Amino acid sequence: MYFNSFSDFIEMGGHGFYVWLSYAIVFACLIVYFVHSYRLTEKTRQELRRFHQRMGNQIKNHEQSKKDL
Repeated sequence: MYFNSFSDFIEMGGHGFYVWLSYAIVFACLIVYFVHSYRLTEKTRQELRRFHQRMGNQIKNHEQSKKDL
């Protein structure tokens, strides 16, 4: 599609509001999706770190109790 000026490009033949609004909504959804994914990943990493620490402590305690016998 050919536009005579930048304002014609922005207006898109009278449909510019809907076109740019659609782009804005998709962009906002993508940002929300990426932020949510990042936070969920960080939360999962923290839970895994805590799990590994607990398991490491349990293994050490178990080995110590075997030595005490």
